[in-house]
Amino acid sequence: DYPSFEVKNIHDEHMCLPNHVNRMKYWYQELLVEAYKSTWWSDTYSRLVGEDHSYLNDEPRPEIIQAIREAQYAIN
Repeated sequence: DYPSFEVKNIHDEHMCLPNHVNRMKYWYQELLVEAYKSTWWSDTYSRLVGEDHSYLNDEPRPEIIQAIREAQYAIN
């Protein structure tokens, strides 16, 4: 378990104390993985244009998930 900590957000900037940066980065990357694995992108696009684009929902590729998790600069 990791204790909770404060994260401040201003537009697209995320800040926390330096001793929590790696934990914040970890969870940010996990959220990116979840977004990649979901159908959120194609569902949202379909609603915006009023047409079905579910064909865009490819099976998530493990190498992309791994690349997201291993990225050095998802947050810096």
